[in-house]
Amino acid sequence: KTLAQLLVRSDLPEKYQLTWRGQALARGDMDAGYLKLLKASGCCSLTYGVESLSDKVLLAMHKNITVADIESVLKATRAAGIVPQINLIVGYPGEGEKEFQETIENLKRFGQYIDRVSSFSMLTMTYGSPLFRKAWRSKGTQEVMEWHRRWVLEEDPDNTFEVRDERFKRLQTVVEGLGLPTLAAQHYEDAFAQAQQELAKPPTGNSGENCECG
Repeated sequence: KTLAQLLVRSDLPEKYQLTWRGQALARGDMDAGYLKLLKASGCCSLTYGVESLSDKVLLAMHKNITVADIESVLKATRAAGIVPQINLIVGYPGEGEKEFQETIENLKRFGQYIDRVSSFSMLTMTYGSPLFRKAWRSKGTQEVMEWHRRWVLEEDPDNTFEVRDERFKRLQTVVEGLGLPTLAAQHYEDAFAQAQQELAKPPTGNSGENCECG
């Protein structure tokens, strides 16, 4: 907030058409006045790492936000003239079919306030993370192949790779049906092909080519 106030006072956004964008947590205290200040300072886009639209899963993730917070912030962001984007993750431990359906229904309910899905992925275990330390990497003497994506937790045995894979595809269909562009859809089989395509593109020399800011 202090940075935004200083930018507004400096007249830099207006003088140089300065724009910026960033990532944020959709906190309930991000009201209309605050977001209008960010817009005046040159903010043109915010990507909210919501990951899930189920209160139970948000609690398990220690996000300290609720679905009501997310809906309110997305509306206020859109109203302020800032492009709202979100990230989504499928398969966090504790996400059952009920919680998955909550994400789908809430996405349909306030998808009109979302410009695009910036990142959409299945949960992959990161080396050294708290979830990593819980994941089964072996069963008896047999090593679980590709455990980072085929992980299973003892307290959530029904959350298998096959279940996550099927839900990812279902949610992807919903996202596409809502007309929401996806900048990075990280399905395991698709991720490397997507990266290869990006690397194969000739350099343009314009670092802002894919920026949605004006």
